[in-house]
Amino acid sequence: MIKEYGITKSFIRLAIIYLLMIFCFMCCDTDEIIEELPTKRIRNKKTQKDEPDPFLPNERLAILNYMQSHWSGDKEIWYLYFVWQFWTGCRPGESLAIDWADIDITNRLAKISKTLSSGKVQLSTKTNEIRNIYLNDKILVVLDRLKALTGHQSRLFISLHTDEPWTRPDKLSEKFQEVLPVIGIRARPAYNCRHTYATTMLNSMIDVSAAAYQMGHDIITFTKIYAKWINTERMQAEMMKLDYGD
Repeated sequence: MIKEYGITKSFIRLAIIYLLMIFCFMCCDTDEIIEELPTKRIRNKKTQKDEPDPFLPNERLAILNYMQSHWSGDKEIWYLYFVWQFWTGCRPGESLAIDWADIDITNRLAKISKTLSSGKVQLSTKTNEIRNIYLNDKILVVLDRLKALTGHQSRLFISLHTDEPWTRPDKLSEKFQEVLPVIGIRARPAYNCRHTYATTMLNSMIDVSAAAYQMGHDIITFTKIYAKWINTERMQAEMMKLDYGD
């Protein structure tokens, strides 16, 4: 093919050299001496993730108060689900996969070992690690009411209309989204209930490693996601030590 078009190997080598020279000048500043390969300056562009956008305490209160007063009858369990989400930090799929057998009221623990994915329960979590989360006072109240509503079933959260386990967390998220504009709260995903619990723990000065475990993160991942809140609380605690000298 090369000979057919009269192209020699020398021509190809010169063309490659010429293209490399153009590339070098494009990669360097015009007033800078080239002291290293320009290709060393090429970096893969990193995608910057959005910072967590939790609900403020007054927003959480307004949301739950509205749900409690407007969701009655078969809808009451929607309210109980979102109290659970706000005060456990579970991933939605984890919450919908929890069975009553996973709940240990005596020791105030819930075993998180499964997740709901594509409508089916998978016998592993997102991180492939089992954790036992602490059940605070607000969750114990929720469980007491849930026992009366869903205690006859194996699953913690079920539809009170069909008496079957929920399989679509996105439908619950839609119900959540409908509430926000009604009470004048800026739109955010229902998933941010999870971020709200994480930042609530940090604002309460709970140890970072304990908070990370509750959320199902390793401490490095947790620190990276919630660095803003960790650093803010740490700075405030340290600044309390400031000696004004007067």
